[in-house]
Amino acid sequence: MMFRHAKGVETDLAQAEKWSRLAAEQGEPRAQDQLGDMYHKGEGVPQDHAEAAKWRRLAAEQGYHMAQHNLGVMLQKGEGVPRDDREAVKWFRLAAEGGNPWAQLNLGYMRLEGRGVPKDAGVAAKLYRQAMEGGLAIAARDLAALYEYGKGVPRDLSEAVKLYRLAAEQGISMAQLKLAELLERGLGVPQDDREAAKWRKKAEEGDSAERRESHEFIGVNLSQPENSKLENL
Repeated sequence: MMFRHAKGVETDLAQAEKWSRLAAEQGEPRAQDQLGDMYHKGEGVPQDHAEAAKWRRLAAEQGYHMAQHNLGVMLQKGEGVPRDDREAVKWFRLAAEGGNPWAQLNLGYMRLEGRGVPKDAGVAAKLYRQAMEGGLAIAARDLAALYEYGKGVPRDLSEAVKLYRLAAEQGISMAQLKLAELLERGLGVPQDDREAAKWRKKAEEGDSAERRESHEFIGVNLSQPENSKLENL
């Protein structure tokens, strides 16, 4: 576990797997989730989603919130386990109540779509806001969309622009494109082709945050970029 993330130390996946397994077999939940992540990605061990789900479940059952979230993602996608939206919601809810912003975001998506739980855009909006306040820029983008279209909240284009801009400034490409569109059309903000072009260029040329990781978010972009955390809320 420490070998995999230690700074200034050359990554040694074999050693990471060895020490993660030793700690996991002794019941340490972080190590269990770490070992599950290695099996999920095929790092240091052959890729095996069923084995990943097994270790993540062990950690989740001990109340480790990140493992609860990760198990929820696997259940929602049917990775290594039968697809089960209702059980996915159960684990997302536990992790969300523990303050995990990714679980709040994914639970919001499930509420918005009515997957495994009654559809409720208003609850989804509250969960997106919690995730945003927990530091996720991608949540600001999704909350902005609710304000743009008036889903679960009163339609408010000015608020949508504010939230899209917040996410765009953290490298979320879809937010950059949506901000450009609203600037071009003068919706919720004074019309400004020059600024719109700036944001379109950033979206086209940037290393989009949404594309860097693809296994933590089950919603629109399936992502958990490292730099998608909001720096200043």
